[in-house]
Amino acid sequence: MTRFGEVRLRRQRLRNTQTRKTITPSAILWGTSQKRHLTESVRASACETSQSVSYRKAAKQLADEAGVEQLLSPSTVWNKKQEKGRELAQKQDDFVQQVLAQKEVSPPCGVPSPEGKCRIEHETIQLQMDEIKTKSQEEDKKWNLTYTATLATPDHRCHYFAAASSEQLIQLVVVHLIVLGLSLHKRLEVVSDGARWISDWVGSLPDAAVEQVLCWYHLQKRVYESLGALGLAKERRKLLEKEILGLLWRGRTAEAVWVLWGLRSSARVPKRIDDLMGYLLRKRRIIVNYEERRGRGLWLASTRVEKWNDTAVADRCKHRGMSWTAQGVLAVALFAAMKKQKLHTTF
Repeated sequence: MTRFGEVRLRRQRLRNTQTRKTITPSAILWGTSQKRHLTESVRASACETSQSVSYRKAAKQLADEAGVEQLLSPSTVWNKKQEKGRELAQKQDDFVQQVLAQKEVSPPCGVPSPEGKCRIEHETIQLQMDEIKTKSQEEDKKWNLTYTATLATPDHRCHYFAAASSEQLIQLVVVHLIVLGLSLHKRLEVVSDGARWISDWVGSLPDAAVEQVLCWYHLQKRVYESLGALGLAKERRKLLEKEILGLLWRGRTAEAVWVLWGLRSSARVPKRIDDLMGYLLRKRRIIVNYEERRGRGLWLASTRVEKWNDTAVADRCKHRGMSWTAQGVLAVALFAAMKKQKLHTTF
């Protein structure tokens, strides 16, 4: 089967009289299937087309381009995408194992990433990490979690990662840091929403110069949601938000907590105040002086990885009524990473 139609070839079949099995010698020699074979171009097109539309629509688009009634079935398109996902995951795992075994590997090139409004300090590698939820098809769980990260180097190149678990993502990040020579750049800067799995890992790094920054957007969002649920008058709530966020903007967490403590006795729902104070106290070590960072033109939020989540997963997998297997979401994310980094030009 070619990119735009079919080629029929006459092939001999041989039958083993003892086992009564039939084989096609040419299929064995050429490494093709016994009956119908998909070319690499068709496989690539199936994976590429299904990256932006449903598998049913992808099958229809492929048939329209080929000028036939049906080129591939939706299930075949799905199967080819899952196969590609497994292939990319295996290549990722092979790279990790080679680095850990101290074998020589080709340094990953990354994607050119010119500095915009925000910059990364000299001798610093910046890591942004996150996780993204999608509705699960599986009966035993409600959500799939796919873990993502971006790693930006001082030479303005960025690497994009996706993994099925936080452990796999961390291992992938670590081996890239080894290959990229973290020790030569002296500092690692981690910008994230402060999820526990991220903080636990950063806290376990031995003798490393690491700065962890809580994403300003997520910090703002937490304050807005907590104060908005107190049932305060709009004007009073706005004044409180301005006061508390003003303190946090300058990294003065203890003062922000003190202001909240003063609200506790008059709050309709004291637990909301307690929860917010607890959150700020847990995150106090990664709530930085955002005003000072803004003055130096540094990153305040994990917008790079958030945008990566949107383009790699959310735009394809989070439409209304959609549900996925964890393997299916990962295949979409890994294919997006492959396209982004242009690590593989053939299928």
